[in-house]
Amino acid sequence: LHCGYCMAALPKVDSLANQYSSDKVSFVMITDGNRIKTDELLQKKKIGLINLSDDKRQVYKSYQVSSVPVYYLLDKDKKIIASATGFKGYQKIMQEVKF
Repeated sequence: LHCGYCMAALPKVDSLANQYSSDKVSFVMITDGNRIKTDELLQKKKIGLINLSDDKRQVYKSYQVSSVPVYYLLDKDKKIIASATGFKGYQKIMQEVKF
């Protein structure tokens, strides 16, 4: 990971994932870097988020990602119902989650 804000937010997002993961909500991380190096970094930092690799940036293009970190809240049909960017963007997204 080459984004300082992404690195800083990881432990907080991982904590939320541990607190709220269920059959109703999942937390997935998508990176555009080397999958092996990213997995090693996550293991070293003890981050348990699901990591998907987008080294060809197909997801970035599909979701028109222009800055990182970016957070999306998707409904059960995988439609975006909320989005936020920046270090604390995850807080905005969590306000939208209805458990």
